[in-house]
Amino acid sequence: MWRDSYDQTGPGVEIDDFRHPANDVRYRDIPTEVLPSVESIKCTVERVMPFWHNVICPQVMDNKRVIIVCHKNTLRSIFKVLQGLGEEDVKRYQIPNALPVVLEFDEDMKYLNNYCLMDQQVHTVKKNNPEYSHNNIDWTLMQEQKFDMTGKKFKPKKLSKIK
Repeated sequence: MWRDSYDQTGPGVEIDDFRHPANDVRYRDIPTEVLPSVESIKCTVERVMPFWHNVICPQVMDNKRVIIVCHKNTLRSIFKVLQGLGEEDVKRYQIPNALPVVLEFDEDMKYLNNYCLMDQQVHTVKKNNPEYSHNNIDWTLMQEQKFDMTGKKFKPKKLSKIK
């Protein structure tokens, strides 16, 4: 239930669990009682968007390039607000693994568009096979499916034996 929910959380980690943020030196100056042991997407929106508005937006408005490296739910939270996604939509929103996503804004930081930076061959496969999500397109898939640069399937040539 909680994995498919916007505002429900799963079981949190105990304070003595090494994964709890209280056990991470990066958070040593933050009171333990405010460190989350679990978050829903809703909690993530509430935590992330002030940082987005107070730190990231001013830097973008100052013509700086900003790179955000974070968990998928953090990105979902940002996209939810920027694109005005509903609770059901944000749960299904696909965020690619380890694939740079570029966000475009107008001069007032109004969201315009986003797109993934990807290898041309992967882009061709995605374009010609919309049933594939960005998460499952990789070189292995392309080799298994035997796609060429045009996105068409090809039959590998048999290699001749070296004499």
